[in-house]
Amino acid sequence: MTERFESRPSENRTAQNPRESADPRSANAVSASSLEPRVCRVCRAEDHHPTVEAIEKMYGIGSTHRYFTCQKCGCLQIEHMPESMAEYYDSGYYSFSPPVEQGWRRHAVALRNRFAVLRKGALGRLLFRLQPNPMFDFLGVARFDLKMDSKILDVGCGSGGLIQAFRLAGFRGAQGVDPFVDSDIHLDGAPLVTRGTLEQMPGIFDVIMFHHSLEHMPDQRAAMEMANEKLRDRGWCVVRIPLSSSLAWERYGTDWVQLDAPRHFYLHTPYSIQMVGDQASFDCLGVEFDSTAFQFWGSEQYERGVSLVDKSSYAVAPALSAFTEADIQRFEAESKALNANGRGDQAIFLFQKRSSQPRP
Repeated sequence: MTERFESRPSENRTAQNPRESADPRSANAVSASSLEPRVCRVCRAEDHHPTVEAIEKMYGIGSTHRYFTCQKCGCLQIEHMPESMAEYYDSGYYSFSPPVEQGWRRHAVALRNRFAVLRKGALGRLLFRLQPNPMFDFLGVARFDLKMDSKILDVGCGSGGLIQAFRLAGFRGAQGVDPFVDSDIHLDGAPLVTRGTLEQMPGIFDVIMFHHSLEHMPDQRAAMEMANEKLRDRGWCVVRIPLSSSLAWERYGTDWVQLDAPRHFYLHTPYSIQMVGDQASFDCLGVEFDSTAFQFWGSEQYERGVSLVDKSSYAVAPALSAFTEADIQRFEAESKALNANGRGDQAIFLFQKRSSQPRP
């Protein structure tokens, strides 16, 4: 685990200068001096925060949404959340893709993931070397002391692809919750995903995860405070999010694929997400940047006017896309270098609930 940050919000070297984080390349950038003051929903700073106009590009809907960048904490956030988000979550939205692992592959993935967390099993070690899983590796290196019956909850899990991987790896206490699935989902006859919210889930958990879901939630502090309430003393909260402190945001501006207007309400910096954790009584103990080639090929498609669901999208038909295998390998290599320098466009943050017991 890479520990780059203090547990409380403080000066950090990966967050870009908030005053420079508005998209300087966008023809839709609005001068900060011409705007009425806005209040940041993260740090409550009121200022003439610079804004940009972002267009929905994943499905090619084309609606325009204004975002502003807080000049204090650096968080890029939508100015007005749409009254209804239903039209922006197509039935094919990736969060709701059904679990796909079957047969021998299902068994192999289970062995790999179990090794990543527990560091046990020779075959799992080999499979992990061939195809590592950053999320499971992070959980293992983080020394959570997970047990097969540890209670793990993935919030906003869609159809439960990640939580399915935990269950198949032998973690029988793993489950998910999502308010937008059509109904409860079962795996091998046992509940896998519950239709509902974190607040509605009974019991106390050892680990709560927001795996690319926190950025979709209107109230960041309330979501983290609810996670704190649902965790055991000194329990863990894992937050995996896109970051506006990234090279990808600077390079591509409003064509950055993980801006994902208007579905992503917040694009944090490391500083601003630590601030949210601090407000909710968590200590940030570590971070692992895990961006991929997606930040490049997805953004370059948007620059060319190609949506993610277009028939020529790399996500749909790689052979019909504008990218060669050499391009993708180059993107992966650049992503790896950016991750090593804390400049990738997404990261996993490890928070621990502060103890309610006084220290001796």
